Amino acid sequence: MSLLQKQFLVPLLSLFGLYLMLRFQTINQGDPNLLWSPIIWIVASLICITPLWYDRSYAYKTWRYSPYVTAVLLALGLLFTGYLLQGIIVDHPIKAEESDVIPSLEVYVRRLLAGEKVYTAIPFKGYEVWPTYFPGMWLPYLLPELMGFDYRWMALGSFYLSISYMILSISKEHKNLLQSILMGLLPAFFIWQLMRYDRSIFAFSTELMPIGFYLWLIWGLYKKNIWIIGIFISLCTLSRYAYTLWMIPFIYVIWTAEGFRYLLNIGLVGISVILLLYIFPFFMVDPGILTDGLAYYGKTAEGQWALQGWQNDGDIPYHLANGRSMSYWFYHYVDGDHIAKLERAKLFHKLISLGTALVLTFVYYRKQSSISWNKYLILSLFLYLSIFYLFLYVPFSYLYMLPLMVGMMCWILYGYEHKSINKITNRG
Repeated sequence: MSLLQKQFLVPLLSLFGLYLMLRFQTINQGDPNLLWSPIIWIVASLICITPLWYDRSYAYKTWRYSPYVTAVLLALGLLFTGYLLQGIIVDHPIKAEESDVIPSLEVYVRRLLAGEKVYTAIPFKGYEVWPTYFPGMWLPYLLPELMGFDYRWMALGSFYLSISYMILSISKEHKNLLQSILMGLLPAFFIWQLMRYDRSIFAFSTELMPIGFYLWLIWGLYKKNIWIIGIFISLCTLSRYAYTLWMIPFIYVIWTAEGFRYLLNIGLVGISVILLLYIFPFFMVDPGILTDGLAYYGKTAEGQWALQGWQNDGDIPYHLANGRSMSYWFYHYVDGDHIAKLERAKLFHKLISLGTALVLTFVYYRKQSSISWNKYLILSLFLYLSIFYLFLYVPFSYLYMLPLMVGMMCWILYGYEHKSINKITNRG
């Protein structure tokens, strides 16, 4: 592979795949060609990830001011996205009539602060919801509740500061100017595009918070830090636990590469966090909250596969009509009522997720000598999440930010191979 290919063509090909994933969530959202839209998603994921598997060590010139360029771009990006979020907050004050997601989070937090039982039905005007969120989804908002600022600022700020720290750490290590510029621009560009085409993601949800947990998990794997891995794999479990079956390759890879004691230490840290944040304060008080929450989520899924009250006969259920998952294939081709279609989609989703986890485990078994274990786990997490959300049967738009941002983090870490050799220092 030539130096030109290593420095430009391969990383830009991967970046192009990432852009296609972003386009899938922005410009092409709600594409009427629903049968093909999810195929574009998975093809884009493969274009993004395939070049990243290969070691592309090469000599490159460094520029000592590159980290400062990155820092300036990240700071400007934070100001820009903050300005955009302020407009969204002004246009969409928190009201349950528009969405009950953030109002529900407020109830969780305020009940805890008042010493009330958190996990009991939440009444809204004309209906009630059952609290299904684990503590990782709402405990961080103790801070904005106590300090009196909007929860959405907490989500954006924690995400942006976290990824900025990671990017700056990489930029300081490698001082590659082109890489530093691209890394400095990516977070703000992605958030800007998402805000531009679907403001509801940021108006009605705080999805950037659990995404931040996943990025810290990836950072822990990248640094091989037991504490970071253990803490944030537990916080992922207590927020967006989409990764659950990926634990199969996770356990196998770490046990094989680092031994049982290393895996045990991660497990002890993770279990301690779960015990402290969920089991002792909530689950042991009322063990039924887990099954009640899962049952309520099942009813929610059924509701999303039925026509909404404002839709006409012959319409496609609203959340299936946005072109974001293969669920429409099941709605279109499977016989029976919407419940039968949903059950088939749920079964296939479980099987494909399990199959993906097993294949990823087998691939590492065959290829472990040719790739570092932590790089394999990071890239396999992105691939697993891409497939998991490809077949997700409740395809809410905001959920698709997670695999997208994980893909962005993979590119930041491996778009330019960091095992660079014979660095040539340019002191100018």
